[in-house]
Amino acid sequence: MFTANLYAEFLKLRRSRVTWILALAFGFGPVVASMFMIILANPDLGRRLGLIAAKAHLAAAAADWTSYLSMIGQMMGIGGVIIVGMIGTFVFGREYTEGTAKNILTLPIRRSGIVAAKLTACAVWYLLIVAWVYLETFVFGALLAMPGYTVELGRGALVQGLRLAVEALLLVTVPAWIAVASKGFFGPLGFTIGMLLLGTVLGATGWGPWFPWSIVPLDSGMAGPDAPLPGLGAKAVLVGTAAAGWYLTVRTLERSDNLQ
Repeated sequence: MFTANLYAEFLKLRRSRVTWILALAFGFGPVVASMFMIILANPDLGRRLGLIAAKAHLAAAAADWTSYLSMIGQMMGIGGVIIVGMIGTFVFGREYTEGTAKNILTLPIRRSGIVAAKLTACAVWYLLIVAWVYLETFVFGALLAMPGYTVELGRGALVQGLRLAVEALLLVTVPAWIAVASKGFFGPLGFTIGMLLLGTVLGATGWGPWFPWSIVPLDSGMAGPDAPLPGLGAKAVLVGTAAAGWYLTVRTLERSDNLQ
């Protein structure tokens, strides 16, 4: 039954425009990072562009692979939290906005199975987007012929990207629960944006490693190279958040009926 549920979720994603729109939107990150590298490598062009050039200098130290991959990692940190929240919102909230929740809730299957299939679809969707982003990253980096690339640097960037992707995915269960509880999109989207803003504030304090929506941006290096990375305690917070969101989602669905 789980396989059938999962197949249905993938079929719905394949036929949805949102699947491709989010991939294109997140895939724009390497384009921006590459543009910044071009500006840094061409001072005359930077002077003509003015404000954009100033932002490029703030975002990266030099036009090399180290700065380039650092920018991509930071985009994965904050952008990943947003995209994962949007994915969870869409996968769980669309059943209510499209009026199909009442049909799903009449099926003779465990509600936990429904949640597991949807979360698996969320994870596969996001990991494919991450793979697409890093494919773009290395293709554009090769075309720009920037100095400083090593196999160790590239491997480290991929390991960081996978780690950030897993950490971001641990946050998907909470927007999923809010989408089910509020029966729509606006609640979980507002929650995700609000928590990210709060996480940005707390990330500058000592509470950042203990607040779930601060952990992923901090681990991406957004606080600077000298800031300590979140440790095992932060990982435990993410796992606990994922477990709480899972429980609340399943519990809410178990108490729902096809009239809701």
